[in-house]
Amino acid sequence: MIQRENIELHKKINLLLEENAKLQKKVYGHVTSTINNERNLNAPINLELSQPQHQKNEAPEVVELGFRHAAMTLAQGTQANTLFRQASMTLAQGTMATNTLF
Repeated sequence: MIQRENIELHKKINLLLEENAKLQKKVYGHVTSTINNERNLNAPINLELSQPQHQKNEAPEVVELGFRHAAMTLAQGTQANTLFRQASMTLAQGTMATNTLF
């Protein structure tokens, strides 16, 4: 039963590959791959150039704002890290004081 399903799936794949080859022939005038889906290395490659898109002058400002935000976030992280270290030291000192009392 599984073998029959595999055969049916392979038939469907082959039909799709044939249909794909026909469509490629219509679009490009030739087939760029074989039925086994192996690339034809001698097939020409179609590349197209397009005009560059005009960019608004807002882009540098957005980048600058991004850098400012990153710098502020980094500064806040540094402050939080300093506070965490201070709290850890205070906690450690409290633990040491408690241990010496007992």
